[in-house]
Amino acid sequence: MSDKNLTRKLTKDEMIAIKECAAKLGHAPSQTELKKEIDVGPKTFQREFGSYTKALRACGLEREGSGYQIGMEKLFAEWARIVREMGETPSVAEYELRIKYSLNPLRRRFGSWRYVPAGLAAICARKRVGAAMG
Repeated sequence: MSDKNLTRKLTKDEMIAIKECAAKLGHAPSQTELKKEIDVGPKTFQREFGSYTKALRACGLEREGSGYQIGMEKLFAEWARIVREMGETPSVAEYELRIKYSLNPLRRRFGSWRYVPAGLAAICARKRVGAAMG
């Protein structure tokens, strides 16, 4: 990779290449996986988007797994799915039996399990108000 490619802007074609790489791999590519496909350095992602994670989000992609923050939309969708399946608010034990993600992000964001339902409801209400206004 040449030095000039470390700090240049991403082109539309490169953004498409990121999406194609993800489709080929079946997941959002790591920076190492992406380097095999296109000639873009990490400084480009930092300068253009603030981070590689934000560059992936700009492409409609998101890395998952250990070390990656789960978006509130995914946590809320998982919560809503479980509440619909059960027909009631789950206990911690019931939630843990059915989840794909850890329950710790919800605990961290709301302080305690008992505040999760109200916290998620407040986020949902804010989004509805924002959508109605915007």
